Amino acid sequence: MAYFGIGLVPASWLVFAIRYSGRGWRITHRVLALLSIEPVATLLLAWTNPWHRLFRLSVPVTPTWEPGPAFWVHAAYSYALVLAGTVLVTQRALKGPRLGRGHAAVLLVAALAPWSANAIYLSGLSPFGSLDLTPFGFGLTSLAVAWGLFHELEQRLVAAERRFRALIDHAIDAFEVIDPETGRLLDVNERACAARGYTRDEYLALSKPEIDPRVAERSWEKTRDEVRRLGTYVFESEHRRKDGSLFPVEVNATYIRLERDYVLAVVRDITETKRLEEQLRQSQKMEAVGRLAGGVAHDFNNIFGIVIGYGDIVLRRLGNDDVLRPKMEQILKAAERAAALTRQLLAFGRKQVLQPRILDLNVVVSEMEDMLRRLIGEDVVLVTTLGPGLGSVEADQGQLQQVILNLAVNARDAMPDGGQLRIETRNVDVDEECAARFPLMKPGRYVMLAMTDTGVGMDADTRTRIFEPFFTTRELGKGTGLGLSSVYGIVQQSGGSIYVDSNVGVGTSFSLYLPRVAAAPP
Repeated sequence: MAYFGIGLVPASWLVFAIRYSGRGWRITHRVLALLSIEPVATLLLAWTNPWHRLFRLSVPVTPTWEPGPAFWVHAAYSYALVLAGTVLVTQRALKGPRLGRGHAAVLLVAALAPWSANAIYLSGLSPFGSLDLTPFGFGLTSLAVAWGLFHELEQRLVAAERRFRALIDHAIDAFEVIDPETGRLLDVNERACAARGYTRDEYLALSKPEIDPRVAERSWEKTRDEVRRLGTYVFESEHRRKDGSLFPVEVNATYIRLERDYVLAVVRDITETKRLEEQLRQSQKMEAVGRLAGGVAHDFNNIFGIVIGYGDIVLRRLGNDDVLRPKMEQILKAAERAAALTRQLLAFGRKQVLQPRILDLNVVVSEMEDMLRRLIGEDVVLVTTLGPGLGSVEADQGQLQQVILNLAVNARDAMPDGGQLRIETRNVDVDEECAARFPLMKPGRYVMLAMTDTGVGMDADTRTRIFEPFFTTRELGKGTGLGLSSVYGIVQQSGGSIYVDSNVGVGTSFSLYLPRVAAAPP
């Protein structure tokens, strides 16, 4: 049995050395079976030696016993495997990382044990007399193999943990591992810490209800029971940052049963999604209101056309000194004002008849500069930044001038104590990623006209309603609430888009995007 063990140890050493060196060679069951043939044959020959004397020539073993041919084959086989494994481990020791080199050096010392023990025995220098120390040397090698395998598995486990940590720390979503019994956070990734402003230690000192106010409202136990019942529970909620601010999230919670139970929560920040949904709802609302306003304005426009037409006829039949003439003139003025309002509603509802032609926005703005300066007054500084090589657009020049005038008037009213109005034009290429941030905008080539003031700005509620018909922040009697709604309609009817960015106390910026055309203006 000793020889059988001595034969298996070199084979185990070679298999371990192949795996340890990282050669990538496949150790199949067939290879293991081939490596086991010689040890099994040695065992059989040792057992049956009294009949054939192939393994040793004298029985029993004495200090002067002579090895047979089978013994030399077994020795050559064993030391050849040990030598091959030693070469592979040596290569790992020379080329591997520093930690791997120290580990490989220990293994090499163990690999030399059978050679050293056999050399001591054959030289007659053994302190144990006739006792052959070679089996003990191979035993030491087998211990080294066992230690090496354990150390290798430990290193692989550490590497796998580092790889897993690197993967989840670079994920775009936050990962939270939660104790289902207490709701305490057991582990989080770097994304979760960065998004909420905590360090990892600060985050792990919290519980799920402290991060999620809505979970606190319904209690952690109810949330946990729901996750346990469904297995995976997806819901929208809010998370609290370190500074106390809240932001919307989508939570995908999964109940996991391992050596103990866990709840894994994958949390995605949906602030941008909510913003786009709100923009889409606002666009759909504006579309519906525009259709209604356009239809009503069209009918009223026809009615006022009749009123004004017949009013002119009556007025021409009245003498200059007729007492009814002033009253008829007031009727006609009121009808004209009402007709002007209906034209603005038609513009908002995109029902107005346009006369588009190829235009250069730089030329349009330049021609209006003097008029704009008189319109906004001396306290407001007008600055124009006209982009070079600006592309052409196709629009109604009169309506486009009306858009610029309306925006300039709004900017003036937002700066009662003076300020600056900047008008900028430039070419803009909108890709799919950028277009996804703005509902109703398609990827393509545009010319942008931006008008930015340094006025009082608007809050979020005002921004969402700014283009609605009859909505105004001015005092009663100082505005119809149709100026920006007509701007919106004209831009939309011209195939473009308009977006507003505003902050209270900072100012407001309106950005118009009109499709760029290849033709040059006349």
